[in-house]
Amino acid sequence: MDAEFEHVRTRSVPRQRKPYPPLSEVVRNQPTFDLHEVRGSLVGFRFPVKTQGINVAGYHFHFITDDRSAGGHVLGCRVSGGELSIDHEVNLGLELPAGVELPTPDTLGRKRERSSA
Repeated sequence: MDAEFEHVRTRSVPRQRKPYPPLSEVVRNQPTFDLHEVRGSLVGFRFPVKTQGINVAGYHFHFITDDRSAGGHVLGCRVSGGELSIDHEVNLGLELPAGVELPTPDTLGRKRERSSA
């Protein structure tokens, strides 16, 4: 969506260094930014449950101002007017570094069971 935004609240986690902490730990102290009366682009994706672990399943939105001076992961927004485009792409290509494996649905279920116990 390319639009005029009354308000956009974003977050952007600071650069991380090895050993990389879990995202859940990193976002606890995430800086947030409130942008008012800005023009920019909102881009979103919907990730299926099977991608949990490399991303959060569900909708995921990012924003950047037209002048590229601010942006981040969208926590909330109000749009005053704009143009929405939808891409119905169903394929996602993902290259992982050597040695990095995607979790299987079985593995994800076991991780959830352990974390809720």
